[in-house]
Amino acid sequence: MKDYFAEFSEISLEVNPEDINLEKILLWKNLGFNRISLGIQAVDKKILEKVGRKQSNLIEKINLVFKYFENINFDFILGLPGENIINIEKNIEIIEKYEPKHVSYYIYDNDHDSLLNKLIKEKKVKLISEEFISKYHDFILSKLDELGFERYEISSWSKKGYECKHNLKYWNNYEYIGLGVSAGGHNENIRYVNCKNFEKYKIMINNKQEPIEEKKSNNQIDEIFEKLFMVLRLSIGVDLESFDFNGELIQLVVEMIHESMFEYIIEEDSFLRLNNKGFDQSNLVFLKLMDIYEKVLNIKGEYFG
Repeated sequence: MKDYFAEFSEISLEVNPEDINLEKILLWKNLGFNRISLGIQAVDKKILEKVGRKQSNLIEKINLVFKYFENINFDFILGLPGENIINIEKNIEIIEKYEPKHVSYYIYDNDHDSLLNKLIKEKKVKLISEEFISKYHDFILSKLDELGFERYEISSWSKKGYECKHNLKYWNNYEYIGLGVSAGGHNENIRYVNCKNFEKYKIMINNKQEPIEEKKSNNQIDEIFEKLFMVLRLSIGVDLESFDFNGELIQLVVEMIHESMFEYIIEEDSFLRLNNKGFDQSNLVFLKLMDIYEKVLNIKGEYFG
């Protein structure tokens, strides 16, 4: 297995600190994984307890990973219940101490089903305010910059040359294959998601069937906006000349973006990208982009007959 993966420059594995032990570390190393993404989320145990996450012997687990791997990502979430500047400083301190090659720092998103969302709906926990999230986010941006990390994607920072190759492939909207339960894939204009049930997945594989549960075929408008939603997350932005679609349609979309989002974007040569304000207010930017998508759908007859 390790020899099979030898040609690949980066094979990542996402793990929770709680699941790490020496036996697993050696197994991952032997299988050929060469990048570990540690789902720390928060250093403070009390914060994790509020969201139903376990954490014990974090430093011991981190030391074990660093003993066997060089290319390591620390993954954090901003905006968890009970978080304050002291907790944030602890997260930054552990980044400064260990100097991972990559840091992911996501703002908590309550759009997905999770134990935390269930607790929020039941009013058992309360998220911190948007005002504090904005304040803490500015603090994190400043500290990561001081530590020599480059922000190459809205929620991702890396040391030079250590940008996550999976991230770059995904956010550039390239094609990829989804293997395994619940995995998603992108092939030409087709998006698909595999079965979420393992038994169903296994049966379909054994019957030589594609284990796909959801499949969507995109038209030109869908493809244009999916690419914009993806690639605008990257600091380099989207190359407008890379769109192999109806020229008038692309021109219309760009004009509408300039009209609606002028304060959040920069256009240089053929590239359209978010400025610092757009990066920091990306949720608002993508809401505006969704509005443009809806408007374009309503006038698509002019471009598709």
